Amino acid sequence: AQDHLLCGPVVVARNASIMFRCLSSTCCEGEIEQSCAREATALNSMDEHSSHFDLSGNKAERWHHFEVELDRGTGKRLGLAVKQDKHRNLLKIMSVDGDDTSTADWNTEHPESPLKQGDFISSVNSVTDVGGIMLECKKPQMLRLRVQRSVK
Repeated sequence: AQDHLLCGPVVVARNASIMFRCLSSTCCEGEIEQSCAREATALNSMDEHSSHFDLSGNKAERWHHFEVELDRGTGKRLGLAVKQDKHRNLLKIMSVDGDDTSTADWNTEHPESPLKQGDFISSVNSVTDVGGIMLECKKPQMLRLRVQRSVK
């Protein structure tokens, strides 16, 4: 059986001298699977800054990744207005409510890494699909958000 495989854009970790490329192939399916498994492992262990390149090699965007913990167990509102990004499987933060909300508490306590308009939420409590993220955010519990911000 032939294995047709095309992995997404090339991704380079800023502080790791590794570059992985997984191109279409119709042979060596075992090697391809192993190569892509190594790529996925390396991408999961990347540092907090990464650059993404499109398939032509042009720099597309640079991201800063960080974690945020919001305590919804207090009964406070979340304090975020979000919208699904049509080009990514992420939620884009459209506005941040600075009043008495879980987000306002985080931003006051962590001025070095506040949630801002334009940030993207990639997961909440390890849930990565947008519908699941929305459901997690409605629960009165501790929320662990994985956030990414475009670095200019």
